[in-house]
Amino acid sequence: AGAKANVFAGGATQLLISYLLLKRSLCWLRLGQVEHALSDAKVCRELKPDWPKECFREGDALRLLQRFDKTANAFYERVNQGDH
Repeated sequence: AGAKANVFAGGATQLLISYLLLKRSLCWLRLGQVEHALSDAKVCRELKPDWPKECFREGDALRLLQRFDKTANAFYERVNQGDH
């Protein structure tokens, strides 16, 4: 039972960290700190690649940095994930 509890706690911790990074990325965007926003969005995508919001957040940061080829890819990946 202890091993299962540790796995669950690890998954819950990863979920919380991903959620906080996603929210912090939005805060960075609103503060005009686009590079920080992009960094948080990328880490969030690594932790939770199935979340559509982090694709959007990364795409938004890339758009503001005028990296349009990468922007298109991030938004395309978001569209392919469907509604979550």
